[in-house]
Amino acid sequence: MIGVEKGSEKGSVRVTYNVTNPRVFGQQREQNVKPDAILTMEHPSLIVTRDLFNVTVPRRISLVHTKVLVVSEEFARSQPLIKTIESLIRERQFRRDIILLTARGSAETFIRQTNAVLAKSNYKYFELITQTGETTGYTPKAQLHEFLESSEEAGEIAVTVYSGLRESTDLRKSRATDHIVAGEFVTEYDNPAQMLGTALYLGNRMVGKLDGNETMLMRLLRGDMKRFHQMFNDPYQKGKRFACSIHQQEQPQVEVDMNRLPYKVNIRVPLDADLDAIQAGENYAQSLHAIHVLEQQMNKQFNSGAAKLIQQAQQVYKGDFFNIVHHAKRQVISDAEWKRKRWAEQFQHAEITVSFDTKLRRTGKQLGPFTPQE
Repeated sequence: MIGVEKGSEKGSVRVTYNVTNPRVFGQQREQNVKPDAILTMEHPSLIVTRDLFNVTVPRRISLVHTKVLVVSEEFARSQPLIKTIESLIRERQFRRDIILLTARGSAETFIRQTNAVLAKSNYKYFELITQTGETTGYTPKAQLHEFLESSEEAGEIAVTVYSGLRESTDLRKSRATDHIVAGEFVTEYDNPAQMLGTALYLGNRMVGKLDGNETMLMRLLRGDMKRFHQMFNDPYQKGKRFACSIHQQEQPQVEVDMNRLPYKVNIRVPLDADLDAIQAGENYAQSLHAIHVLEQQMNKQFNSGAAKLIQQAQQVYKGDFFNIVHHAKRQVISDAEWKRKRWAEQFQHAEITVSFDTKLRRTGKQLGPFTPQE
């Protein structure tokens, strides 16, 4: 793992290397051997710090094995990220499939305090936990090459996983909501590190972040979710909720009309759902009308959340983080024609409509009749 943040002197970077101890993975593992060696230094050149590592460590450091790159939020907001890490990207040993994280607070502190309880080393912990985003929706895709591709497209916002250290273990302060980001989730667990939310980058600088619920909606509009759980307000009993398991088995249908101004974008998101729990205790499965009402309620909440997120993207961040640009580019045949479309400017004024189409496929155990008022 490599952590990058601002140095104490102007023009310098503070770099933290986390190297896995190979003795931990040996057949005859020694007792009380630390799984990681962590070293922090400051230097004007990021790539030179790799060689300076060997002033202390006798093993030759190779970037081929780098799995995670952690950038502090303060550094990401103040410095053009691609320009800063360019020396690493240009290095032949540095692979583009590594995991890119934006850390709340210090990157060094985040790396040093991460405690991989269910993994042998920290890098393996991050490798595994960032794969859960497609089944929870709380984090975006995390690989560096996807970030670089998005950064190169004018008007497209690149994303990374937002991470941080837990602020509190007092469960009385916990909030029963997914409108939070990493660090705000209250838990009692040996590992304080959390991956929750999305860091947004425009022009190679961090411009904002999305919470867990907004990240889930973003991934649904992108079409890279698999299966996740969500709670919805009960349309029949105020204050009650019902829970569903949501499956995204089909890609969103995106239509982009750039023949006139403002551009028009229509997005239809088909979803399948299983009814998991009903707080009201009613058996809605006995009524086709009730099932239809539940589907409408789910669509209503999804549509409302997506509309707010799209408005935020257009008016606040002035960029596309839904991959709509990929559908728009398919309609032109040359780079010159694409430049004339001025997507980066016109996206902010485009008329974007989203319609979710959720179908309840499985309703679970049926206990008794339910007759709602038609």
